[in-house]
Amino acid sequence: MALTEAVALAPIAFTFCVGALRQADASLESAVQVCGAGPVRILRSVVVPMLRPPIVYSSVLIVSMSLETPSVPLLYGQPSDAVDPDGVAVPGPGCVPRASLQAKWIRQTWM
Repeated sequence: MALTEAVALAPIAFTFCVGALRQADASLESAVQVCGAGPVRILRSVVVPMLRPPIVYSSVLIVSMSLETPSVPLLYGQPSDAVDPDGVAVPGPGCVPRASLQAKWIRQTWM
């Protein structure tokens, strides 16, 4: 679930990186190229260090938003131990069956 949320939030990282590249000075890359560096060296010594802060910021934001995702089933879902004859979990009072199953799985796995 957190991995799916991280993939859905990937455009946030893209937006941070594009903003950083637009603000970057192109003369830095030109200067390194004039000194005889190839494309890989330009990428490694100029572009990646410029992108390091936006990647860290967007990673922290995406991880924190992804960890927030299980909070909804944990807060509103009640685990149900009742099972009908067909083997399907019966939801507790006032909860959605899917949310209760997710909350039960999260509690068993992570707590």
